Amino acid sequence: MVAKECLLGTAGQAQRLLATAQLVLERKPPPDFDKAAQERHRTSNGDKARQYLRQILDEYPSTPAAGKARQLLPGLPDASNESREPLR
Repeated sequence: MVAKECLLGTAGQAQRLLATAQLVLERKPPPDFDKAAQERHRTSNGDKARQYLRQILDEYPSTPAAGKARQLLPGLPDASNESREPLR
């Protein structure tokens, strides 16, 4: 029974990380931002979401959230620090 609870906890944590990444991606810049500031905001949010999604893949690769993370990563705004190997 403990093993099952541990797996459910793992899947739950992965799901929480995924929800956080999705929330970050949904954030809109304030309306008074100029175009350059909006782009920085979008890129910054993409970088933050990428960190959460990578954490899911690194720590919880066999969870349903990992499958969704693999789908979301390619669609994120480009980041200058993206240097990891292609996803599995």
